Amino acid sequence: DDHKAMMEYGFSKTESVHLDAADFEVQVPVVGGAEGQTVRAVPSGSTDITLLKGEKEQLEMKVEADRFLYAPVSEGRVAGRIVYRLEGKEVAEIPLVTSEEAPYVEPKLNFFQRLWRDICRLFGRY
Repeated sequence: DDHKAMMEYGFSKTESVHLDAADFEVQVPVVGGAEGQTVRAVPSGSTDITLLKGEKEQLEMKVEADRFLYAPVSEGRVAGRIVYRLEGKEVAEIPLVTSEEAPYVEPKLNFFQRLWRDICRLFGRY
């Protein structure tokens, strides 16, 4: 029964912590989409971790989101992560995924840009 007592002692010193950032969102700019377009990135779920009692207050959350995404962006694309650290050591992460799409928008060219594009096509360089 000593092993039982040791197990109960060990489990009495820990607690399960539910990490949920469901209300969190970040806007990520889209390059190649409409002017000034952004997409929302939200946590893809939640996770549970086991910590020693009292360590929950020392848990730090940091958001690492992409600075921008290239269009086209599909819904569900990974755009970063939420990292949980304890005393500088990473203990958990939750991916950030896009919750909407952003299509590619063909840039509008002025007269000289179109002329240069057509000259390059004529000589097989574009």
